[in-house]
Amino acid sequence: MYRICTLLFLLGSQIAVADELTIPNTFQEGTPARAAEVNDNFTAVEVSVDDNAQVITNVSQNVDTNTQNISSNGQDINAVAQSVSSLVAPSTFDFVGFSSTQLNGGAGLFGMSVACQADFGPDSRMATSLEIVESTSQPTLAPSYAWVRPANVTAVPVGNTYVLIDYSGAASSTGLNCNAWSTGGGNTGLTVLPNGGFRSRPCDQIYPAACSVSQ
Repeated sequence: MYRICTLLFLLGSQIAVADELTIPNTFQEGTPARAAEVNDNFTAVEVSVDDNAQVITNVSQNVDTNTQNISSNGQDINAVAQSVSSLVAPSTFDFVGFSSTQLNGGAGLFGMSVACQADFGPDSRMATSLEIVESTSQPTLAPSYAWVRPANVTAVPVGNTYVLIDYSGAASSTGLNCNAWSTGGGNTGLTVLPNGGFRSRPCDQIYPAACSVSQ
């Protein structure tokens, strides 16, 4: 926008300083035309034409320069947009099943992911409730609860306390992640059943981890 405004300003400035053609001598019918006066008129025309030609040349050069700047800025904008897109584009993980290793809620996020990697490879990690809810696959699952990392949790005031509601719809007033997966007792953590139902369960229970794999 700045460069476009500058271009318009330059165009206006160049046009504004262009000289108007003023003919110094006017001839009346029946009066003689002196050569010097005729030459003065031709000189005035020549000066005006040359002056306007220079103005047109200057404006053309300014247009070319600003066109190049606009093109360059457009390329810069596209490069920035691509960089931003690569930064904000979410990675894709698909829900693939439950780990064979069972843990309590204090195993930690890394502990849960290590259990998943033992069964599903190095690109696996503990699944989020959002990944499970949005999953289109239906893996064969062991008949057990499995620990799930909550996603997009909201807190709703109820009386003198708050109830935490996960993306899945599961709710709890005692926590949904076992105090950031650091404790095996006293809190609750989010789990999922083989039929896709979500529950908050005591952190001292022993369950597998729900797992997702990067695609």
